[in-house]
Amino acid sequence: VVGLNIVAPEDAPVSREYFEEHMEILDFLWRKTGEPKFTLHAGELVLRDSPVEPMRNRISHTIEKGHARRTGHGISIAWGEDVPALLKKMREEGILVEICLSSNESILGVKGKDHPFDLYRRAGVPVCLNTDDEGVSRSNITMEYIKAIQRYDLGYEEVKDIVRNGIEYSFLP
Repeated sequence: VVGLNIVAPEDAPVSREYFEEHMEILDFLWRKTGEPKFTLHAGELVLRDSPVEPMRNRISHTIEKGHARRTGHGISIAWGEDVPALLKKMREEGILVEICLSSNESILGVKGKDHPFDLYRRAGVPVCLNTDDEGVSRSNITMEYIKAIQRYDLGYEEVKDIVRNGIEYSFLP
């Protein structure tokens, strides 16, 4: 096993009500199973579907308590308690954010300047592009790159860095 990806809708009642308990379970499993590499969805919440309070710690606790080395989405970063410190930690520890543009647009209604894609990049946090769920989003990785290039005016070097991040942070030796 190279890594584990555990997902569930963050806005689901059970996810909201038992988030801290889920992080405790992950912490226990992480310690008992040799500290495997985890990638977890974190911050896939918007005000339309969630009160502000759950958004304050989802990303930070997923990283600190859930031991995520990669996080999916990260949309609610701006609602976090200490965003500069969290971004610094992610940059310094190489915690990648899997950006899912089509999914975030179709499911959460977040796109363009409202998406934190540029925030992560300006902060030096590694990002890669993902499809999340090709069947639901009706997308593929090529379309994700086209959207990113068009929406965020990415040049060749920036695209190359994003592609490289997808490989470098894949948990492979």
